[in-house]
Amino acid sequence: MATMTNDEKYLVPEAAPKDRPFMFVVKTANGDIAEFDDEGNEKSFREINKDEAKGLYLIGRGVKFGFDTDNGIFDILGNLFAVRLAFDSESIQLTGVEGETYKDIIQYKGFVSEGMAAGHVGPARLACMTTSFHIGWKKKIVLDENRHVFVKVIFSIIMNEGMQIEVKVSPNFNIGNGCITVDNGKQEIGRTIRKLGPGASQSEVIKIK
Repeated sequence: MATMTNDEKYLVPEAAPKDRPFMFVVKTANGDIAEFDDEGNEKSFREINKDEAKGLYLIGRGVKFGFDTDNGIFDILGNLFAVRLAFDSESIQLTGVEGETYKDIIQYKGFVSEGMAAGHVGPARLACMTTSFHIGWKKKIVLDENRHVFVKVIFSIIMNEGMQIEVKVSPNFNIGNGCITVDNGKQEIGRTIRKLGPGASQSEVIKIK
């Protein structure tokens, strides 16, 4: 894995909440849209026009993670992570599909609340802390006129645990046993998938070291 840098371009503004060491940035043709400005004002992800997105990233602590929407391939500390699905005698590239874009972008966070004990009655002051940061995309990958696969790929930073990529696939047809593979050009990490029928789905989580 590439060495982390300390690039001032990739720091969260000091005025942002202290439990947000990372923030999302959406790249567009007209410039970047950041979750927080220098005064700490927050931009809602729901307000962003996904059709204008050229890329989605998490930045913070001097580093940057994310993907461009023209290929959906994740750049994680200088390593490019592509995703592939193999089943029966077929191998399907899920990222970097020629002529496709990955503009149905996703961003969310995980939180934990403290300050309310079991059985508490009456007003309470709750302290909410951000514990994880997630970005990704979802897409319908068309194989032919009768077959397609719904795909969702999420990159996550989980505080005090590390980083991971989760891949979820759901076909509209029957597929045999196969494999979901995440490949960074140096290492392939595969996860076996069971037989899936129309509407069924399977998710696999791959830890990034």
